[in-house]
Amino acid sequence: DWWIHPHQMAKIAGKLHLEKHHQSYYKRIYVWLPDIRWEKSVPSLCCPTCQKSCNVGSHGFQSNHYGRMVIDRKDNYFVISRRYKCQSCWNANEEMKDKVKAARDEAVRTGAFVDVELESKIQY
Repeated sequence: DWWIHPHQMAKIAGKLHLEKHHQSYYKRIYVWLPDIRWEKSVPSLCCPTCQKSCNVGSHGFQSNHYGRMVIDRKDNYFVISRRYKCQSCWNANEEMKDKVKAARDEAVRTGAFVDVELESKIQY
């Protein structure tokens, strides 16, 4: 079962040393971890940029929000998941950042303009 139900929240809050609230404050949470859930039955995740699956892996959980709210016809719930990254695309992007930095440094040194087209290829 990949759901965390409201009746489980008080116990989880206690384990995390969080303040417990009335059960009606809690919503169901669906934990979406496709790489674990279907580890052997489905090929690995595919990168939307390079369309390859050989280098996609976990990149940790989000730390700036608690998940996405899904509004259902009968009830609302949250979905949480990890972030995933393609190591090949990540490495290519880091190389591109290095090229842009070198181009900026050269532009500052010579008084020339920075190549805006090169800078637009970086994914932040």
